[in-house]
Formats: sequence, structure tokens, C-alpha cells
Amino acid sequence: MHYDEQANIQSITQNLAERFSDVLHILNGTAMYDTFRTYQLGDMKTCVPFNEAMCAHQTDAVIFSEAFIQTRANGHGVSTANYRKTTIEPLQSLFEQTYAYVVLWFGADMFCQMNMLTMLAYLEKRYNLDQIQIQVIDEETYQTETIKPKKLDFRAIYDKVLMQGRAPTQQTMPVLDQGIQLYLHYIQENNDIIDYILKFRDLPQNMLLEQLFRTFSNYGLGDVQYLDMMKTVLSKDI
Repeated sequence: MHYDEQANIQSITQNLAERFSDVLHILNGTAMYDTFRTYQLGDMKTCVPFNEAMCAHQTDAVIFSEAFIQTRANGHGVSTANYRKTTIEPLQSLFEQTYAYVVLWFGADMFCQMNMLTMLAYLEKRYNLDQIQIQVIDEETYQTETIKPKKLDFRAIYDKVLMQGRAPTQQTMPVLDQGIQLYLHYIQENNDIIDYILKFRDLPQNMLLEQLFRTFSNYGLGDVQYLDMMKTVLSKDI
């Protein structure tokens, strides 16, 4: 990470700590959490990771409910106890305390934006949107852009997109609109990623994975999602 990006993020977190009595920073996953800790980008007592991949598998209308936990655990192929340990327990301070201000640190790719949409849909029932700030962050360079969320019904958008797999009737924010568009393409039975896997199916798995990461970086998918797709697509192609 370059010094300028490090100093910029430290300036943001320090400024917010000075302005508000208590701030919660929700980070997109443990990798970002570890980066914040390594580079001392903020007070880690105020940071929590959201360890999820909301772009994959079914979800539930009531976010973080028992039904949500069961549905998400089933989709990921893990026990509810494992899901609680990985996803729910790191967020305990979010559930147990009400903060003066909440900051969401998420990338611009589809993976991160579906996580961000889920978090916005959950937060809007507990906070006014003027208590929420979005930092769209490049997880390679750590350059960041500050966005204030528009006053929208994020719960309805979550239901439409992640529950029904349909486009919302209203525009949201450019970065989220782009993420939604990519997600709706991604969940189609035929999409660019599937075509690519079929085209290069004779490549060694590791090489194909590397090419997928590079070619479809705007989706932000990890090896788990790509390996699942490769297994499904190539088994049908036999």
C-alpha cells in the first residue's frame, strides 16, 4: 500500500472518531480487516468484518435471522455453528450496540456490492441514512471514494435483486447499479463467465482460475465461486 492511500484512510477514520462519539467500520471480509490492522488504518476496536458472499446461493428476507443463518449455511455447505462463527460472531458489536455513525468499506466489484446491499438493507431499519457513509475502496491500491447513500428503500431493493433475481424499479447509486447489473447477468444460466470456462475448458485448473480472475475482475469472485461454476459447467459439458 502506498503511503498516500494509507494516510488518506487514516485521516478518514481519525476525522470520524473526532466528530462522533462512537463509529463502527464494517469491512468487506477478513482480508480487509487484516489490512486495516497491519497498516494501523483505524482503531480495530471499532472495526468488524462482514464475511459473506451474498452473490452466491439463496438468502432470506429477514437479514441475520435464524432463517437467514440456516439458508446461508446450507448454501455454503457448512453447519450453522460454522456459519455463526465465521459470519455472525465477528458482527456481534453491530447487533449489540447502536452507534452514532456507521461506515461501510466495500469494493466496487459485484461481489462486494451485493454484500454492501445486504448490509444497507439491514442497517436502514436501525439507522437514518445520514448516519451512514460508504467508502468505495480499491482492495489492490486502497484508493477510496466517499459516497453518502441515497434515501432509498434498500430492503425492497435487496428483496428484488437477491431474493427474486430481478432488476429494481429505481436507480440506486452508480457503483451499486453497476454491481446489480453484473449480478443479474451472473445468475443467468448462460453468461460470459460460463462461455469463457467452456472455451478454455482444456486448460489446467490453476491456469483457468488465473485467467478468470484477470478477465472478470469486475465481478470480484473468488476461487470458491469459480471452482463451483467450473464443476457445474464442465460436468454438464461431458
